[in-house]
Amino acid sequence: MGEIKMLWHFYGLQGSGKSVGVVIFAQDFYINKVFKVYANFGLTFGELLDMNRFLNFQYNNCVLVIDEAYGVAEAHIKSKGNDTVSWVILQSRKKDVETFFATQNEGDLYKRIRESAHRKVLCENMGTDKHPILRYHVTNQYDRLIANIQIDEDTVKEAGKLFNTKEIIMPMYLNTGCTLEKVKEIFKDSKTKKTFKTLLLKENQYISGDTCEAIYDLLEDGKDERVQKLLKGA
Repeated sequence: MGEIKMLWHFYGLQGSGKSVGVVIFAQDFYINKVFKVYANFGLTFGELLDMNRFLNFQYNNCVLVIDEAYGVAEAHIKSKGNDTVSWVILQSRKKDVETFFATQNEGDLYKRIRESAHRKVLCENMGTDKHPILRYHVTNQYDRLIANIQIDEDTVKEAGKLFNTKEIIMPMYLNTGCTLEKVKEIFKDSKTKKTFKTLLLKENQYISGDTCEAIYDLLEDGKDERVQKLLKGA
């Protein structure tokens, strides 16, 4: 595993074992090195990650697990929010924080974070969905092979008991005080989701593109209360 303070980036297609991989690696720190684990999804051995606490450096001497990480630092949008998240991630090493990111494509994660990863892990399922055999190709920041790790079906099934594999992970962002009224005003003035996304990003640079789309869908369904909770960082 190496000393704490490293940044890991797991990536691979759907069903390739990204989530299983970050969970197994994080559990190793939890069991063998007695560190608390915080994740943006439910873990039997961890606590939920609070984005506002994270961005205010309130996590230290622990492990962070962020699945579907483009919902936190999306690669294809240049924003103040992405710059802030990447700055916090890189500075968190000074707080003894080990961080695991997981995305479907290597290029999905914001470039500054992606290029700072100490370990890149390409995930592959060499078996089938029903009978998975997972392989993890671990390289360093210079793309030199560190290890090939294979996990059998029984281990995968045991790891699957540690989290809900069907959980939908919502985008996370900093609460910047953007109001429901303002968001609904932008929604009313927008004829398409693309327009809404562009206008909302202009209004609030901390919100990710994925978050804008999630808010648009919720407003279309009339779920104002859920939007209100998202805007408050709930």
